[in-house]
Amino acid sequence: MLALIEQFNALDDSLYFPHWPKPTDGSLSRIEAHFGVKLPPLLVSLARNSRRFGQRFASIGPNHDSPQHIIRINSYWRRRRRTRRVPRGYVIVTDEHDDNMPH
Repeated sequence: MLALIEQFNALDDSLYFPHWPKPTDGSLSRIEAHFGVKLPPLLVSLARNSRRFGQRFASIGPNHDSPQHIIRINSYWRRRRRTRRVPRGYVIVTDEHDDNMPH
């Protein structure tokens, strides 16, 4: 797992990326209770150990009021009209899309 994190950290450093607060046991419990799922261990490990996590992923830290927090992003996409909303059972882990991904 650490080798994957090192590969992730080796990505292009020229890109801006926000630094989210590291996830805590409390923030993870809140997220998992909110969605009724267990977050993947690799995602949690990446968030705790990578300096670049905010470049690609939504925050899973204790900053629950941030618009880039996983709960807020998913709440937004669940309130959309039926043809645009995220189906139940899915959790968005990033707000990246083709228009704002580096090439």
